[in-house]
Formats: sequence, structure tokens, C-alpha cells
Amino acid sequence: MAGACLMALPVFAGEAPLPGEPPRVGAPPPGVPLVADHHVPSTDLGFQRGVGPAAGQTVSWHGERYLVVDVTAEGGRPTFAGGSRFSITTAGAALDIGLKALVPQADRQMAEQRQ
Repeated sequence: MAGACLMALPVFAGEAPLPGEPPRVGAPPPGVPLVADHHVPSTDLGFQRGVGPAAGQTVSWHGERYLVVDVTAEGGRPTFAGGSRFSITTAGAALDIGLKALVPQADRQMAEQRQ
């Protein structure tokens, strides 16, 4: 088994990485996390209790477009999306959806003033 691991990772098998390219292991470093502008119950977005949009999806709320940046369940229950467009939680608990405006309020106001 150890031999198979060494063959899978050429850096550890004695091969030097290409010049100018650092070896890559795992995911790229995370960027700055997005902070939600609003937190709303998933039911306010038209979903049934215990179901909501997954992080990374876009939704409409009060006539504006938002990016879902986080999903939490009441009582600290776990949430699950598994690559789906939807998040769920256990026992039909309420979901709280964190929304980040796709067009910042200041930009929207400036566009309206120009019209």
C-alpha cells in the first residue's frame, strides 16, 4: 500500500517538480468569505420548512437578486446539500438563509439616479 501512495505522488517518489511550479496538494487556499447582507427564513423564499436553496445558488427576494452565502438550521441541526441546488435539514427544522446582494445598494442607487 505504501508503494502505491508513493507512485501516486511523484514528488515523494523522487521526481522533482517542474521548475517554477510549486507542488500542489489539495484545494486552493480559500478567498475572503462573503458575509450575508440579510438572513431570512427559507419559507420567505417560497420553500417548504426544512428545505431551502444551497450555498452558491441565486435567488430573488423582494424584487432583488441575491447569492446564497450560508445556510443554518434552527437548534444547531446539521444541514446537507451534497452538490444539489437545495439544502435540507433533519426533522423539518427551519432553515435560515444568508443572502448577499448581487448588485450593491450604492451601485443600484447610482444607476437609478442616472435614469
